[in-house]
Amino acid sequence: MPENRGKPSIGLYAWFGYDLPLAQSLEKIRRAGFDSVILWWSDAPDGSSRTAQAALARRTGLMVENAHAPFGRCNALWLPGEEGNRAAADLIAGIEDCADAHVGTLVVHLTDGAAPPPCSSLGLERLRPVVDRAGRLGVRLAFENLRHAEHLKRVLDTFEEPAAGLCYDSGHHHGWGRETDWLGDYGARLFALHLHDNDGIRDCHALPFDGGIDWPALASRIAATGYTGPTTLEVEAWGGYEDRMPPEEFLRRAAEAAVRIGRMRDGG
Repeated sequence: MPENRGKPSIGLYAWFGYDLPLAQSLEKIRRAGFDSVILWWSDAPDGSSRTAQAALARRTGLMVENAHAPFGRCNALWLPGEEGNRAAADLIAGIEDCADAHVGTLVVHLTDGAAPPPCSSLGLERLRPVVDRAGRLGVRLAFENLRHAEHLKRVLDTFEEPAAGLCYDSGHHHGWGRETDWLGDYGARLFALHLHDNDGIRDCHALPFDGGIDWPALASRIAATGYTGPTTLEVEAWGGYEDRMPPEEFLRRAAEAAVRIGRMRDGG
């Protein structure tokens, strides 16, 4: 077994569940030992733009690993009507803002909720210019595994361009569809990680090792894909942590979990 030298690179979702201004959240994340963040790709509550948020993260000493596109309209992608066209236009705007802010990857939801519309050829047609725009601007689209596998499989099988790949969400996989081997089938196109734990029923974004996921096995599967990006958590304290500990303690535990998984990925 190789000796593990140094701390693995670790990342965190910037909105981790405490009611804090973004500047304070980012500073606490950096002090906890994280190297990078995921940003929610919308204007912040204080009105700061996407580009300003990315610049703030970098001034704080954090790399912006990726941005997460809002998904309020994503179901409309698959249905006739102007709302679906607006959903595609929103994604293109998000891609363009990523390019302007020097953020290399945009995480995208293809559906929302337990009963989305069926996958449709219209939705795939709407996504064609989205993928094309991302490719022209050098932004990668990381489509995330959710409750329903069909939409994501169709998109990844339809768009084999370098700009289209997978965001692997461990909590979604554990709770909503373990029968699909996302890392085995699409691991060569793995662009981003959303790591969090749960009890196999609720999508509670718990800290790793607080739920039922077999983390040594999952870390080994991630390593087998060849993915070299940070070990990034998408944990949120709203599941009850905020009532039991201050944000600094939550972040300390999150960083320890991320480092532990990162060392498992490295074979330690």
